[in-house]
Amino acid sequence: MSNPYSWHVLTSVANPPALPHYPSLCAYSAGHENCQYNCMQAITDKAIEYGDEVMQYYGKWPFYRWMGIQEPASVVFSIGNGWVHYYYYHILKRKIPVNYYLKRPLLVYALLGMNAWVWSTVFHARDTPLTEKLDYFSAGLLILYSLYYALRRLLYIKHTPWMLVALFTVCYGMHVGYLSLVRFDYGYNMLASVVVGLVQLSLWVGWSLRQYTIHTDRRGFAYMAFVSVVGVALAMSLELLDFPALWRVFDAHSLWHLSTIPLMILWYRFILIDTKHEIRYHKADVTTTSLSQSTNEERHYTPQQPASPNTLQQLPAELLIRIFLLAQNPQLRLATRGLYGISRSALIRAQFLIYRFGRTGVLGERGMTSFRLATSLAVVDNLLKLRCNPRADSDWLVWRAVEQQDIRLFILLVDAIQPDTRTLERYLNGAAMQGSISIVDVLVGRYGGSIHHGNDTMMMLACVGHQVAMVLHLIGRYGCDPHAERDQYLRRACLDGDDDLVAVLLPGANIHCFNDAPLQNAAHKQHSHIIRRLLEAGADPHANRGASLISAVRNNDLASVSLLLDAGADARCQEDSPLQWLCHQGGGTAILDALVVAGTRNGTPAATMVNCGKGMPLYEALAGGHAMVVEGLLGYGADPTTQRALEGLHEAILRNHVICVELVVKATPSLVLPNPPSYYLSKSKLTDPMRLLLQNRLGLV
Repeated sequence: MSNPYSWHVLTSVANPPALPHYPSLCAYSAGHENCQYNCMQAITDKAIEYGDEVMQYYGKWPFYRWMGIQEPASVVFSIGNGWVHYYYYHILKRKIPVNYYLKRPLLVYALLGMNAWVWSTVFHARDTPLTEKLDYFSAGLLILYSLYYALRRLLYIKHTPWMLVALFTVCYGMHVGYLSLVRFDYGYNMLASVVVGLVQLSLWVGWSLRQYTIHTDRRGFAYMAFVSVVGVALAMSLELLDFPALWRVFDAHSLWHLSTIPLMILWYRFILIDTKHEIRYHKADVTTTSLSQSTNEERHYTPQQPASPNTLQQLPAELLIRIFLLAQNPQLRLATRGLYGISRSALIRAQFLIYRFGRTGVLGERGMTSFRLATSLAVVDNLLKLRCNPRADSDWLVWRAVEQQDIRLFILLVDAIQPDTRTLERYLNGAAMQGSISIVDVLVGRYGGSIHHGNDTMMMLACVGHQVAMVLHLIGRYGCDPHAERDQYLRRACLDGDDDLVAVLLPGANIHCFNDAPLQNAAHKQHSHIIRRLLEAGADPHANRGASLISAVRNNDLASVSLLLDAGADARCQEDSPLQWLCHQGGGTAILDALVVAGTRNGTPAATMVNCGKGMPLYEALAGGHAMVVEGLLGYGADPTTQRALEGLHEAILRNHVICVELVVKATPSLVLPNPPSYYLSKSKLTDPMRLLLQNRLGLV
């Protein structure tokens, strides 16, 4: 089957249209090249007319020439990209300080960008082997230099890395030499550009993500770098999605050039903002000059003891006279005043502290306590600008600011730290325990901290720290519930004996929660003043079978025992446990008297009470050797002949409690021992006073 376009093609070849004057400016010949163009357009016209696929010619889609330009759209967009570099070259030159270490690399970057897009414009206007190589080589140089800039910026390489420059120069020279002298391999050239571009892309993407996860002080503009580099990478995908030129003007390659214009504007805007930020907050690391040039001696400074007056007086007389004469110079006073003025500079002091303690530890306890003026706001501000670690020694300076309620210092440190939610909660907890109300307000209002984190942990910590004002502030301003978790704060305050805090938490509280736990806690810790307040508020002294009274007795707390008994506590609760505990521990007779008086209010004889449990109180007192309690029990009618009392007497003899045994013997002259006399006298551990007592008073032989 014959080619349907053959007649038209032959006609075009045989009768080529006259070549206008302007294509000749691009060095087109009137014969062969013009014929190729007309044949290409004629075949494309017929392909579209017959609905066939549009073909490429010499690797390019058919374009309409304009003013002799082969690819008008790509030329226009290349000029647009070059203009962006030209415009921002002058912006960078004007706005970036001379001492910024990346100013020259940035200006070189803009110049290389202009160079690359100039040759792109020439190549798309007139495709020849020479213009093609110049376009590819210029673009490759710009990509390689972009990686060089990324390494210096992200790694803070302050001085020119000549080894890296030499490596990049050799690699670029070998790349150009291979393509020029061996073989112009399109696939290799594309692969080399993509590999270098991906390395640069990975560096900037990693840096950008780091600003939103670890270092948050660049969050406001770090996205610009991410969008720019990722956008350029995505725009390159247009090369993979190649399609016939729309209206024989716009192909995928030209649209790629169009998309890089706004992305390059965004990139330069990022550079300007990033440069301003670096100079402001990291000046020492990004500037090539410093207010002070430290020597090796300054870096290894060791304080020396000043010379004593006696040492000066030992100098030769001629030298002393010379010193005296020089001291008469009026300029000496001005010089020393100038030196003193320099020494007062906060920046100089900050740099000295850095040289003395290092950036990682200068804001720690040792660095901040070594010199009186180290913690001044101006010095700390300069230390932070010099990139010192604000969290040295586990946030030592932060906690000091919290303790002293130094708002300005605290804000300065926290702004530098940019804490996450967990760190904010730690700071809130610490401020609550210290009672730093103003710090809490700053953390909530300025940094968005949550008062109610961790199930209102702050309220509990404020209570533990006895910070009554903080508790009132949390309740009044932030609406914390003082009765949460069944009045856990009141129970804690009663346990700690904080009367002021109890007074704050008591109104509206359920004092009977957990079987009157507040009263039991206060009795357990011997806080009689809290017991009085709770009883006045209606606490039940009988709760938990008189547990509060038993705790008071076990603690030998007469004041608490008296308060509970006066409030109606049962002195004989739990089968006379208070009396038995008193006898077991040997408490004072005042508590014994109080228990007996309270236990006999209902008409019960005192003897009945003290002989409870078959004489158990007397047993405990005798076994423990508590003579005063034994005497008290006997005075109230305790019977030494009861079963438990005799067992107690047996233990008292074996344990050599002489006074206790003597008291029992005096109270009961006809006492019969629980065991035969020979049994006790045979015990080797029996002391002589006890043997003598048994022999004299009981007639034992």
